Amino acid sequence: MNGDLHVTRQFYEYRNFSNLYTLEYDRAKAEEGIRALGANDIRSYKDLEFQELSKVLTNLAKELRANSLAGKKTFVYFQYGGHGTLDGYTYAICNSEKKNKVRFPLEKILRSIAKISNTYMLAVFDCCREKMVE
Repeated sequence: MNGDLHVTRQFYEYRNFSNLYTLEYDRAKAEEGIRALGANDIRSYKDLEFQELSKVLTNLAKELRANSLAGKKTFVYFQYGGHGTLDGYTYAICNSEKKNKVRFPLEKILRSIAKISNTYMLAVFDCCREKMVE
């Protein structure tokens, strides 16, 4: 591979939902294995709110476009661990005081990022995908 290996992961400690206590163990084991495979860029985020997660993914997309323009091929392994819901696509449940900023359209955005030339995406959703009832 002539590009970078990016690993972006998101995990949550929830205020309004039950916490998922095995996420830290899962994160550590995944990171250990990914490092053993030679990853040169591992990023881990915890407790991002809607706007923060949006900014992380916007910046990732900009980086991937720049890599593509430079002729680099980039493999992105994205692992989400937390609560989720399904409405055609997988949504991450974010901590937020604003009701309309709780469900983040994670799968839809990652599918868009995966369309960037020279980008290869593997996304793992370690979350429920049940239709949310309001």
